[in-house]
Amino acid sequence: MVRIIVLIAIVLLAILWPATEVGAQTQNISVFPVKGRIGDSFTVTGRGFPSFVSVEIQFAGKFRTVLADYYGGFQASFLVPVIESGMYGVIAVSGESTVFAIYEILPPGIAISPQFLMMGDRLNIWVWGAMPYDTARVYLGNNEITPSPHPMIGSDGSAGIQTMVPSLNPGYYNLKVKGTRFEVNLVVVLIPDSPGKVENVISPIKDKIVRI
Repeated sequence: MVRIIVLIAIVLLAILWPATEVGAQTQNISVFPVKGRIGDSFTVTGRGFPSFVSVEIQFAGKFRTVLADYYGGFQASFLVPVIESGMYGVIAVSGESTVFAIYEILPPGIAISPQFLMMGDRLNIWVWGAMPYDTARVYLGNNEITPSPHPMIGSDGSAGIQTMVPSLNPGYYNLKVKGTRFEVNLVVVLIPDSPGKVENVISPIKDKIVRI
């Protein structure tokens, strides 16, 4: 009877011991979403950590300490700080264990209205995810069309800019909004200002001509 009990104990130990080792090696973290801009938020999720262990999470110079739950999991949220775009590590440290994930900070976003431009049009530009309190300058091709006074990016990294479309030939142009610490570009189309006029406009896609 004693031999049977000992045998059962050995079998259970053989089953459970490798599982414990595997669990110790499967600590990981993930981020969602995996990319965003200044002011956006994301969540760090951890799995496989020891129960109720303290975990320090690091991102872009920011630190946060959380406690893993009974199952070794945790969640923590971060706001993307005012920082240059690029790939950044998210690091979780617990005792001698260190695991990491990657979060991508995107360049600023840009949108315009109207979508197709004509000479003399009022052009509305929206920028977001840029460096707060930076002064912005606007260029259409090689022509600066910055309004006066110069627009400034707000505290949330966004700005609405209103300017005029200059006298240029129909075609594709690069619209650029640039500050001292950011730059964002968008290809726009300038169409003929004469109703019913048909022009050949060279497309940025090689060897393709768009008839307007």
